[in-house]
Amino acid sequence: MAILKFLFCLFLVLVIIVAGLLFSFRNQPLIDVDLLFFQTSSFSIGFWLLASLIIGFILGMTAFFPKRLFQNIKIHQLSKKISEKKIPLARVKPEPNKGN
Repeated sequence: MAILKFLFCLFLVLVIIVAGLLFSFRNQPLIDVDLLFFQTSSFSIGFWLLASLIIGFILGMTAFFPKRLFQNIKIHQLSKKISEKKIPLARVKPEPNKGN
């Protein structure tokens, strides 16, 4: 199952890369971007749009990462507490059925 998931993710990444390249090739006009204190060289519109998409994705993942990390730590701590309190099954006595 892990191999199938990996192959699906790989296929999805390849489709996104091909779509991005096609988008970049279709939008060839060159533009300059003025970032207040910095002026860039001329690049195509497709490049700037893909670059902003990638930077936005990276910033979004970076903003989400600490929350996910703390959730994983909490899950690990709770799992450890549960495993410490477990009673071995050999020591548990079956309860008789009541009402039957």
